[in-house]
Amino acid sequence: MSELKLDSIVRRNPEMVSADMDGEMVMMSIEDSAYYGLNAVGSNLWEAMEEPVSVTALCDHVTRNFDIDLATCQSDVMELLTDLRERNLVQLAG
Repeated sequence: MSELKLDSIVRRNPEMVSADMDGEMVMMSIEDSAYYGLNAVGSNLWEAMEEPVSVTALCDHVTRNFDIDLATCQSDVMELLTDLRERNLVQLAG
């Protein structure tokens, strides 16, 4: 698996089914019959990945919408995206 970097372009796995439930995103993997949930920040990121987008652009998006400094945001976003990639919810685009 390629390393995830700030300039990586990521996208949602198009095979995921997702729905907003009271401000939190719930996703279902048809492939492994598993459900996943994201909090408000994760849900906001999921929506921002509707089209392929760079990790840097996602961090800019989060810092504009939530009270978080850029360094913490980058660390947290990279951690979340790494976890989502390991679960095949997010893919590198390109």
